[in-house]
Amino acid sequence: MPFSDYMVDEIAVAPFANDDNVNQAPTYGARVVRPARIEEKLRELRKGNGTTVTVDTAVATLGPVTARDKVWIAPFIDNGTPRTFPVGFVFVDADARSPEAVMNARMVGGGGGHVEFFL
Repeated sequence: MPFSDYMVDEIAVAPFANDDNVNQAPTYGARVVRPARIEEKLRELRKGNGTTVTVDTAVATLGPVTARDKVWIAPFIDNGTPRTFPVGFVFVDADARSPEAVMNARMVGGGGGHVEFFL
């Protein structure tokens, strides 16, 4: 069974564009809704620089995600049903989070794979 069959939830990602404007404020591209696998569990994670951070959400998706992107997680509505954005969902910037750590997972045979990140 392909890994993508397990991606029944949804996330929205606004990719980081740049921060080379007058105010040095980050700008983002258009928001894209993607299928994902969301697992909520409190865990401690060691980042690449050696520091540890406590995260509560792990997400796997097939599309690219970087540490400076903004990510919205679909709301939890009912236990046992996929987390998807309802029709007319309002994306509030204050609800967006940036990943604490991003990891690329490649398939054993090469090619393809997915991205895992932690919030």
